[in-house]
Amino acid sequence: MSEKAKNILEKIQQEKIKPRARYFFVLRDLIVWGLFVLATMVGALAVSVIIFILIDNDWDIYKHLQKSFWGYVFVSLPYFWFLILLALLGAAYWNYRHTRKGYLLNPYVLFLASFFFSLLLGWVLFVGGAGEGLDRFFGQRINYYSGAEAHKIETWSNPESGLLAGKIIEIREGYFLLNDFNLQKWKIVEGETIWKRGAQKEIGESVKVIGNIEGEDIFRAEEIRPWQGGRGNLKKGSAGEGAGYHQSGQGRNR
Repeated sequence: MSEKAKNILEKIQQEKIKPRARYFFVLRDLIVWGLFVLATMVGALAVSVIIFILIDNDWDIYKHLQKSFWGYVFVSLPYFWFLILLALLGAAYWNYRHTRKGYLLNPYVLFLASFFFSLLLGWVLFVGGAGEGLDRFFGQRINYYSGAEAHKIETWSNPESGLLAGKIIEIREGYFLLNDFNLQKWKIVEGETIWKRGAQKEIGESVKVIGNIEGEDIFRAEEIRPWQGGRGNLKKGSAGEGAGYHQSGQGRNR
């Protein structure tokens, strides 16, 4: 018997190691595989929230907030969900590597495969509304989590910077009345106003307005956007609604 074999035998005797039944390893692999799938699925949910936040954000309004583009990107990225995604991808990778055949697959290939699967499934979940729903759920029930809706309300509650949002409560010739999120009533004056695709001039509709204050509670609109972007606009576009340019009152839509 070789020296190495003797050492192994002595270790087995000293530590009183006993063989385990095959079903133990099968059960362990099933649990690990289950955790791998679970981590990948939850990672896909994180991706759906990231996609929702990135698409729903207005990346072109940074000048109104006196920020550079990259400065606005820095404060707008959903770091919480990026960290969750990386943690779950790491967990999925760790779980797979601890299966009996986990050593056979290149770890980089495994990580990238899990990542791209999470992206693909995350997009499907986003289109189905999971990202928006999960973001809203966290925002309503978890302290210190600022969801996309709260961030958007804060961003668009800056009339002095040319950004205003709220709900249309009355429509008149050449203007409409809007209640902002601070329950202040504004007279939104139209002229050569651009109505973006998806924005509807209807009572009860929530909109975002870019323009300038002209007087006490008077705001001249240069551009009007739908409050709810992201998946909502994708659905409208797929249904053929709001596409192209059209006239609405004294403004023009696009």
